Amino acid sequence: MRTSDDDRWEFTGNHYLALPWIEPGTGAIHGVNVLHRGMASLLSWTGSRRPVPGEPPLLRLRVVRDGVEQSVGELEWERIDRWIPQWRARAGDVGLTVTICTPGGFDPLAPGGVILVRAEAAGGGSVEIVLEGRWSWTLRTAASTRPSMGRNRAIAVGRSAVVLEAGEMPVGAALAIVAAGGVDSGARVSAVGDPGLAMTDGQPTPDGGPGPGGGEPDGVVVANGEPITFRLANVIRGRGTVAFVLGVAPDADGALAAAHRLAEIGGEELNRRARLDLASLNRATDESAARDIVARNLVFHHYSAAARAIDDDRLYPVFSRSPDHGECAVFGEVEALVWSLPAYVLTDPLVARELLLRVLEVYSDRPGNLRRYVDGGILDARYSMAGALEHGLAIDRYIELTRDEAFADEPLVQQVLRELDESMYARLHPEVSLGATEVLAGGEPADYPYGAWDNVQLWRFSRVIDRWLRVGAGGPRPRLSKAEVEIEAAFWQRFTTEIDGLSVIASTSDLHGRAAVYDDPAGSLRLLPYLGFCDAEDPIWSNTMELLHSRSYPLYLGDRPCPGFADRSRPDEARFAALCVDLLCGRRGRAIETLRRLRLPGGVACRSWDPQTGGLAAGPYAAAEAGFLVWALLDASSPPGGAAVPARNAASR
Repeated sequence: MRTSDDDRWEFTGNHYLALPWIEPGTGAIHGVNVLHRGMASLLSWTGSRRPVPGEPPLLRLRVVRDGVEQSVGELEWERIDRWIPQWRARAGDVGLTVTICTPGGFDPLAPGGVILVRAEAAGGGSVEIVLEGRWSWTLRTAASTRPSMGRNRAIAVGRSAVVLEAGEMPVGAALAIVAAGGVDSGARVSAVGDPGLAMTDGQPTPDGGPGPGGGEPDGVVVANGEPITFRLANVIRGRGTVAFVLGVAPDADGALAAAHRLAEIGGEELNRRARLDLASLNRATDESAARDIVARNLVFHHYSAAARAIDDDRLYPVFSRSPDHGECAVFGEVEALVWSLPAYVLTDPLVARELLLRVLEVYSDRPGNLRRYVDGGILDARYSMAGALEHGLAIDRYIELTRDEAFADEPLVQQVLRELDESMYARLHPEVSLGATEVLAGGEPADYPYGAWDNVQLWRFSRVIDRWLRVGAGGPRPRLSKAEVEIEAAFWQRFTTEIDGLSVIASTSDLHGRAAVYDDPAGSLRLLPYLGFCDAEDPIWSNTMELLHSRSYPLYLGDRPCPGFADRSRPDEARFAALCVDLLCGRRGRAIETLRRLRLPGGVACRSWDPQTGGLAAGPYAAAEAGFLVWALLDASSPPGGAAVPARNAASR
C-alpha cells in the first residue's frame, strides 16, 4: 500500500495533539486538534473553514536575512520512524531542517509538540526564523465538521508566547505557542483589519488597560471565522537550532504551562524521546511484502484511534484524529473492540487495558446502540446485537491475549458480564435459542430480525460467561451458561437456505423459512472457521464461500484490477474491512497483492477504495481499520515478557 500520488497532507500527532493537515509543498500547518469530552468533539484550530492546500494555513515558517525575507526552495521530505515529518530546504543562503515532532508516551502530563528548526547561514551573521500565524476558525468534529459556537481570543504573553483560546471553560480549550532556543525572540498578535487591537509586550490594550507586560491581558477577541494574525520570532547567529513549542490545555494557564515545560526539556530531547517511544511500538512481520505497511499503519493507529481528552485527561477510542475521515469523535463497538483493541494489545497492553475499562465504564450501560458520542451520549440508537455482545467478547479477547486473568475480577467487568447475560437472555426467541437485532454489525438494516453473525457472537459469548463470570456459592447460574450447544443447533436449522440447489448460510432469517443472503464486511460469515464455529471443510460453509466469490454475488468485485468486497450502501466501492477478513480466512496471498496495489492518502487504511484504480473512495485516514489491518497482518500478539499467543486460538474460545 503506497501513498497516493495526489496526497495533499502529511500528518503526525500523539494522544493529546494531532496535526492532520501539514502541506507537503510548503511545510505549512493548516490546523491542529484536540479531543474535548465536554463538547463530545474534536476541536480544531484552523486557518480556513475547510483546510485545503492553497488556502491560508494556521502556521507558516518564514526566514528573514538582513531584514529581507528569503524565498524557501523546494522541500525534501522524509518520515522519521514512519511518523515524525521532517523537511529540508534552502532559503537563500540559509540551509533549513525542520522537524515536526509530537512526543508520545513518555510524559502524558505535558501535552503538546514542537516545531524544531535547524538553520545554518553561509558566511555567518544573524537569521530570524519567524512562525507566522493566521487563526480564523475553531471547528468541531464528531460525526461531521461544523464551526464551533463562541468567540476566539488570542493573547501575546511576554516576548515569546502566544495563546489561542477557543471558547471558555468548561467548554473551551487553549493552544499555546512558545518561541525557545534563540538568542532573541518576540511575539505579536492582531486582528486582521483592526490595527487598533494590535498588541506587543507591555503596550496598553485599546481600552487603556494594562497589556500583557503589566497585568491580565485582554488580548484580541473576535467572532469565529474572523482572522487573527500573530507572529513569533527566534533569532540565531550563524548556525543554531530554535524551537516553536506547542502546548494544549483547557485554558490559557494550562496551555502555557505545558508549552513551557516542553520548552524546558528542549526540542532535541523531545525528538529523541519521541523516537524511543516509537521504537517501543514497533512490531515485525516475516512477510517482506507487508513490512512497510505494518510499520506505517501500526503507529498511525496507535496515535489516531484514541485520544486523551483535553478537559478530563482520560483516553477515549475514536474513529480517527483526522477530520477528513468524516466520522471522527465517535464510538462504535466493532471499530473500538474488534478492530482496534487487539492492535493496542500489540503496541501497548497498558493502553489497551485503559481503553477497555473506559469502554466498559462509559458505553456499556446501553450496549448495542450503533453509534455514540465520546461522552456516552447516543448518536445512532439503532440496535446491533453483535455490537452489544462485543463488550463481553472484548473482555475475553483482552484476557486471552495479555494473560491478565486478574482483569476478570474487576468489579466493573463482573457487572458488565452479568448485565449482558441477563439482557441477551431476555432477547432470545421464546421457542428458539437465537436472538434478534435491528441492524447488522456494519450498520446495514437487517432484512429479517435474526442475524447469523449476531448469533455466532451469541454462541461465543455463552462460552465467555462460563469462563469469566464469577458465581458465588449457592448463587444463580448464568442465564446463558452451557447454551452454546442449543445456539449452534438452532443456527444450522434456521440460517440455511438454498441457492441454485445448494445449501448456503443466510445472513438473516425470520426463523420461519424466509432468509436473505449477504455478507457484511464488518461481520463476515467468511470468518466462521477462524472463530472456531465451523470447520473450513464444512459443506454448507464451503458452498457459501463459493457463492460469495462468484459472479452470482453482485457485491464481490473480483474482476476489477484492485478486487474486493462491497457493502450494500456503496456497491461500487471495496471495503477495507473485507480485505482484512481476507487476510484472516485463507486468502492471504491475494489480499496482500491487492494491498500493495492500493494508493491511499498517507499510505494508511481507509473505509473503502475504488476497485478500478486502487485510489481512495471514502473515509481516508481510517484509524480503526488501520488497527484491524495491523492485527490481520501480524495475526499474533507477543506481550512484553510473555509468550506469543496465536490470534486464531484466542479468538476461537
